[in-house]
Amino acid sequence: FNQTKPFRRHMTMSPREGNDIEITAQEAKQIKKALEDDSFRKLMTEYVNEISDPKFREEQEAYIRQLEANEEVPDGKSVIRPCKGFVIKCGHIKKRDGENPTTKLFINIVYSEKVSEPESVPETTGIREIRQWSVPFFLGPLRMEHDKAQSLV
Repeated sequence: FNQTKPFRRHMTMSPREGNDIEITAQEAKQIKKALEDDSFRKLMTEYVNEISDPKFREEQEAYIRQLEANEEVPDGKSVIRPCKGFVIKCGHIKKRDGENPTTKLFINIVYSEKVSEPESVPETTGIREIRQWSVPFFLGPLRMEHDKAQSLV
């Protein structure tokens, strides 16, 4: 959290979504402090367990289906039900004393017919031809879940 500019950059959503989220150095410090507090981590774990419960997801899905059936999905929004793709597991090894040695991050790659396919355009530079790629994507919100060892990641 001591590098606020890179952290802020990763916490800012696309401006076209109209949901800009920026975090100040003070807020980053408060988050770091909260994550070091056992009682906060316990509450966060309980919250993650609650929202990870299949019953919660069923209720959420029922609500979304109701919005679709009643044609009440907000203007400019659409429901995308992605198909499973694959998962990328990343790890960051910390070198500071007293910190968890490895932080895990799982990136779920999914696809949908509602998202355009990647396109490439040939481009000639000097004597070779290269391809310029455009890969459309949507980025969902970060969420905490339990890994196989029941650790919160």
